Amino acid sequence: MSSPPQSIRKVKLGDFELNLETAELRNNGSKTIIPAQPFQVLLTLLNHPGALVTREELKQQLWTGDIFVDFDQSLNKAVNRLREALADSAEHPLFIETLPKRGYRFIGEIEPVNGDVSERKNEGHHGDAQTLQATPAYPSPAVRHTSLLTKSCIGGALLILALVAFGTYRWMNRPLPVPQVVRTVRITNDGRRKFALLSDGVRLYFSERGSIFQTSETGGEAIELQTGLHDIDLYDISPGGSELLVASGVQASETDERSIWTVTVPAGTPRRVGDIKGLWATWAPDGEHFAYATRYAIYMVKKDGTEIRKLGDVAAVPWKLQFSPDGKRLRFDGYDSARNVDSIWEMSLDRRQLNLLIPQWVAPQHTGNWTGDGRYFFFNTHDSVKDRDEDVWVLAESRSRRSRSAPVQLTRGPLAFGYPFPSADGKWAFVLGTQSRAELARYDSHAKQFRPYLAGISA
Repeated sequence: MSSPPQSIRKVKLGDFELNLETAELRNNGSKTIIPAQPFQVLLTLLNHPGALVTREELKQQLWTGDIFVDFDQSLNKAVNRLREALADSAEHPLFIETLPKRGYRFIGEIEPVNGDVSERKNEGHHGDAQTLQATPAYPSPAVRHTSLLTKSCIGGALLILALVAFGTYRWMNRPLPVPQVVRTVRITNDGRRKFALLSDGVRLYFSERGSIFQTSETGGEAIELQTGLHDIDLYDISPGGSELLVASGVQASETDERSIWTVTVPAGTPRRVGDIKGLWATWAPDGEHFAYATRYAIYMVKKDGTEIRKLGDVAAVPWKLQFSPDGKRLRFDGYDSARNVDSIWEMSLDRRQLNLLIPQWVAPQHTGNWTGDGRYFFFNTHDSVKDRDEDVWVLAESRSRRSRSAPVQLTRGPLAFGYPFPSADGKWAFVLGTQSRAELARYDSHAKQFRPYLAGISA
């Protein structure tokens, strides 16, 4: 018993005649087209007559490594379909013998059909020894069936990918749970007004009376950071918590650009950043660069003052710049002349687009900070007349502006809160609280001056 040469187009298998090009199986005038996978199994067995063909070899022949199927079940079905076409039996096989847990072998006689030899020769083409048939000038039914099967598999895979992508999109854009304030703890109690608030995960840094002070996150004495600078504004803390970005010098107006410095902590060593002057600055997520704002533009610079490049022009005077954790966006305060209100703006760095963060709002807003994972953005409303912050709000982030949820108010007095800064673990938000105090006074007409009235109470 031997396998037919590759030029043979038809072979006899017992009482059956098999066309190796068209997968047609004829017996007593009836014709059956063997499906693609069973036909490939048969061709593989015919190439190794009387020899064991393992299940693993059949797997490699029928399925590529990037198609995921239940191999055992699919192979069993293919062999069963083949036995049905050949009227064969697993218990008493005439053609295909099963070797349990190992594979199969072809035990029937194989005879070429005389006078049916292909004369076609394809110059430079070598036929596959496992297909037996010469390469036809047109796709055979078996090839067409395989093509249809491949298209079906690809279509199914694309459908699965589409469903996975849709599910992932829905999961990533699902509404985030809204944070709630469950407890408040007072950290300082010195009665002095503070500006700006930052944390390195252990200490809190804030500006007060033109200097930088620090205290523990759990509370305690506030200690001045000796820098040798004067009239300091505190801008940002580096991602590693080792350097502060500050401005120094007298500020006569909100549009005065001042020199920018880095200050190492906790030592307090200052270093001037080149000749750069700006209105505000913020660290980039890499800790090696920072962005700074002038009156009408925002720039990126290396922390040693080199490699300056413009990120974009802005229509509003930018304040309180803040990078998103992924470094793709900048948010800042700016006056919206169209609505006559201080608003939060967002600059997309990859698309160079500038938009209002909450365009439907008419309440003045001040930029806050993102949580470390970028899921939430904290900010506060501001009373421009009283020049004080009011309440803290939180915005659950989304990759899509259209699916962004509405901001949620976290505080409602009696203190006014501002400069929200989330803790590293995301469980706390440090804020600066202000309690306004007013005293009654009476005018002494004889002394021609005001004197306290009902002193000791706030009224």
